[in-house]
Amino acid sequence: GANALLYLQNTASVTSGNRADIAFYNSDTSTVANIRATAVTDNVGTSLNFFTRPVGGALTESMTLDANGWAYIRNNNTGYGLEIVGTGGGYLDIAQGSTVNSFTSNNVFSFNQNVGIGTTTPNKELTLGGAAGTQTLSFTTSAYLGDNAVIGNIEFSTHAADASYGQLANIYALKTGTNTNSGALTFWTKASGARGERMRITESGHVGINETSPTATLQVNGDIKIGSGAGSGTDSNNMSIQVSNATYGDTANLGLLVRNNGTNGEFAQIGFGYSESKCPVVIGSVTTSGSSATKGDFIIGTRSTTTGSDAPVERMRITSAGNVGIGVTPSNAFVDSRAIEIGAN
Repeated sequence: GANALLYLQNTASVTSGNRADIAFYNSDTSTVANIRATAVTDNVGTSLNFFTRPVGGALTESMTLDANGWAYIRNNNTGYGLEIVGTGGGYLDIAQGSTVNSFTSNNVFSFNQNVGIGTTTPNKELTLGGAAGTQTLSFTTSAYLGDNAVIGNIEFSTHAADASYGQLANIYALKTGTNTNSGALTFWTKASGARGERMRITESGHVGINETSPTATLQVNGDIKIGSGAGSGTDSNNMSIQVSNATYGDTANLGLLVRNNGTNGEFAQIGFGYSESKCPVVIGSVTTSGSSATKGDFIIGTRSTTTGSDAPVERMRITSAGNVGIGVTPSNAFVDSRAIEIGAN
């Protein structure tokens, strides 16, 4: 205190509640602002309080620096407002009554309550409120970015036992076209420390699994397993497609359904070949009666030429009655007991 330019001393003994003020007055001698040092414990602790007076109001405490070095703005530990706390790493606390939500240092925001944006009753760590269908979480950029630039990233991460930080999974939004006319989503996961893209939804709506440039509605680069328990024992890794077991004749629980629209003459078929253009070999069924695929024949077709535009020719048919025709459509009413008809004989 000996080198202070301005020295204020309370002549009474320093006990809790004693104070020394610097007051600012108007010409009518009313106080408009005040800086006050207040003893909070005998001869030990002191807080510094700042008072202002709003228009038409009374002198009100606006900010406090307490004996612990904590700063309170319009709060004083009892009301609403903003707390800037220096102890324990530096916090920015927004308090309402006794409920305090904390922003920690290093740009990490830590809340001990649910946070609501547009709602006063958040039921999760972060809840977006608003009218039905208007809740929006928006990711945008501050400048123009080129094609395939990352526009937004939702990251899922954790900390190891040694407190090191690691990403586990991500969802990225990509700008894939000129200006703002196209965008895609990519999904990344981590296996044994290596992150990689596992799925992509392109701007055209094509979905690729382990395929970054899908050209069909769904393109899978790898094996496909349908249902649970497909395969015997362990997964059959050499099979491109595995279908789970089903009960024979139980058409309501099929392992795999290749369907048509259920009208007479319609085919449901599987093709074998290099591409989706006319395959050299097909197997399938054709509806022969009923509007709901109530009866049909099984057929096998092959192509004898090397011309891709040539459709396979029917080579064998099993009718709904169980008759078999090879090289000919079998009759369902043979004159004798023959079940197989070959060619014209």
